[in-house]
Order: sequence, then structure tokens, then C-alpha cells
Amino acid sequence: LSNHDVKRHGSRYSRGSQIDLARAKVAATLLLTLKGAPFLYYGEEIGMLELALPHHMIQDPPGKKFWPFFKGRDGCRTPMQWCDEANAGFTDGIPWLPVHENFKQINVSIAAADDSSLLQYYKRLIRLRCATPTLLAGVMHLIEKVPRNTLIFTRSEAGDELWIGLNFSHRKAIVQLNFPENLEIILATHHAEGATFSHGVMALEPDEAVICRKIK
Repeated sequence: LSNHDVKRHGSRYSRGSQIDLARAKVAATLLLTLKGAPFLYYGEEIGMLELALPHHMIQDPPGKKFWPFFKGRDGCRTPMQWCDEANAGFTDGIPWLPVHENFKQINVSIAAADDSSLLQYYKRLIRLRCATPTLLAGVMHLIEKVPRNTLIFTRSEAGDELWIGLNFSHRKAIVQLNFPENLEIILATHHAEGATFSHGVMALEPDEAVICRKIK
């Protein structure tokens, strides 16, 4: 979702200048339920945002050369935000690039102490992925004819069938899946774990992600 050459996805997918926590959790769920090897760029697990740098602080050669048409890639390469101390705890020296000014609000120390933080949600996702063979190696099937701005797909392995529902909209979405079985929620951003969607109907809250297991 992010890397050292593109604008941080926390800024790309948010509405406004602040991190959209709900939408960031939906993006994290997508990343860690797809096939393949997930890649996490440093800082995205706490919601680090892009930093707009003035020309005199740019270090990236293309940014210096092509300013202002291309402002370089330094905005996604700022120091990791560990805590609310000087330089966000990254160094006692002078960092190559400045720390984002929001480091007192967005850092590992704060996120680690908050059970509802993006960091804690990433940890839950990673634990679930590592403990679930279906997410590691299961066949993926994309569900078509779903509401606008939703993505629904399944992962299947050895009789286990997981349904992943992602609502990228700020409106509630009702997804008709057309099967009689119920779905038990094993991880979600809004719904309680252990709750069920009945009769093949998935009701997603705005900006919600759910991982469900089909009950047979």
C-alpha cells in the first residue's frame, strides 16, 4: 500500500489532513487477507502521514531538480515516530529529514497503549493470518455484483471458507450473498467477534472491514 517512492497511503486514502483510522483499518485488512506476501512500509502500522517539505529541506535529487512540478519523495521517508520525545525518539542527533509535526499524537508509544489503535489492529490481523492456513494458502475468489465501493472475496482451503467484506464507503452497505448459511465474524473493525451474518446477508457499517467464516 505504501513504499519509499509514493505518497503514504495514510494520506492518500484519508479525507482531509488527519489520519482516517477506520479507512486505514479497512486498507490493512485488504493487505493482510489477499494472496501473496504482504509488505508493510515502516510507519504505516501507526498511521504515519506524508510530510510536505519546503524546497530548502528537500534531499531527494529529483525533487530538487524538478521542483515544484515534482516535489520529491522525501515526504514518505521521514523518521519513524517512536515516542513524543525529541525527534520522535528516532535519534539524538540531527536527522537527515525532519520529523512530522504530528509525532506527539502519532507514535508507537501511544499506539501500543491503546487497544483500539491501528497498531493493535495490525497485530491482530498478523496473528490471525499466521494462525490461519486458509489466509496463507487458500484459493481466492472475487464476488461480483456487490454494492458500489465494496469489495467481497473468499479464501478457501481444505474445507475452510472465509469471507472478507470491505466497505470503502462512508455509507452502510447491504450485501446479498445468495446462500442459506450463516457467517461467523472472526475479526472486524465495527462488529463484535463471534457475531453472525444470517442467511447470506452481510451488513457492513461505513468504512468497515470484516473477516468471517462460513458456518456449515
